[in-house]
Amino acid sequence: MFGVSYFYPNQKSLDLGDINLLDLTEWKHTKKLSIGLCIVTLLIYIVLGQV
Repeated sequence: MFGVSYFYPNQKSLDLGDINLLDLTEWKHTKKLSIGLCIVTLLIYIVLGQV
């Protein structure tokens, strides 16, 4: 694909623009959930490592 696009580049430009299809605002519980998941993962490794 890279070789073909190098020798035969696309003549048309693709401009999608901003169509506001997705809401990309940050979820308010993101940091709390990620810290909780890290702690749970570490606890699983510690508990299973002692078996």
